[in-house]
Amino acid sequence: MPRKWIFGVLLLFGPPLLAQRAIGESLRLPEQVEVRAPLLVLGDLLPTDAPAAAQHRLAEIPLGSAPLPGSFRRLSREEIRRSLLQAPELGDSFVIPPQVVVRRSSRAVSREEIREAIVAALQALDVKSSAWPLAQEIQVPAPALATTGEPELVVQRIEPDPGRNLTRFRMLLPKEDRSLPFYAVVRRLISLPSQTAKEGAGKAAAAASGSRLGIASRRRPPAVVRPGRRAMLLLEAGALRITTAVLPLGSGAPGEQVLVRSLETNRTLRATVVRPDVLKHTLPTEENP
Repeated sequence: MPRKWIFGVLLLFGPPLLAQRAIGESLRLPEQVEVRAPLLVLGDLLPTDAPAAAQHRLAEIPLGSAPLPGSFRRLSREEIRRSLLQAPELGDSFVIPPQVVVRRSSRAVSREEIREAIVAALQALDVKSSAWPLAQEIQVPAPALATTGEPELVVQRIEPDPGRNLTRFRMLLPKEDRSLPFYAVVRRLISLPSQTAKEGAGKAAAAASGSRLGIASRRRPPAVVRPGRRAMLLLEAGALRITTAVLPLGSGAPGEQVLVRSLETNRTLRATVVRPDVLKHTLPTEENP
């Protein structure tokens, strides 16, 4: 490893990184945590002020699936201890409560977002704008929960019901893991052009779903790194890997680059978004200048 590169790391991020920031006194795990990703890792259980080295090491230890949006999962002390055996170098560095309750961060999809998907489906069927529902006309018997800031909605099927004078829209959040369809209801009949019962319903489903997916595919992927929200930066140079806490100065989706500021030295660099609140920056070496 060239001395010039090592000096650059020291100058940019400070000496504590080369020592991997030993944990020192024991860390107390919180009794409740909230996660965004569909997969749970041991690092999700750490307090927000845990050393970056510990966060990075425990982010490599999987704990299975995160709970569904709106639900929770309990992890016992014994489960956590067994998982910590995969990181023996950390020793008895943690105070573990009898159980940790993990909740999945989520929010209810708004009626305005549902209306946007419905309007796109009706447009695909050449339904006149005068028949499009207003947001306040839409009823959702069971709330649909999303874990991303900009959820993608697909209308799978449109079901006019002349007998009850209403129209049902079967909808789905396709990018939410283990997502189930839900219904939105407009309590008036929306006539679909050139439709008879069975044949028309099939055409509506194909047209509405295809149209909405076409719109969704052109959207920018949702940002998983946001300005002002603390994140972890992974520095790589050959076989050497170093982690440190940073503050993103912009938002970004996986694969995009954003400017970040080191919390150690206040210096900035450009890094690539890897996953929620994790970025990577590869430094040049003599082998890979």
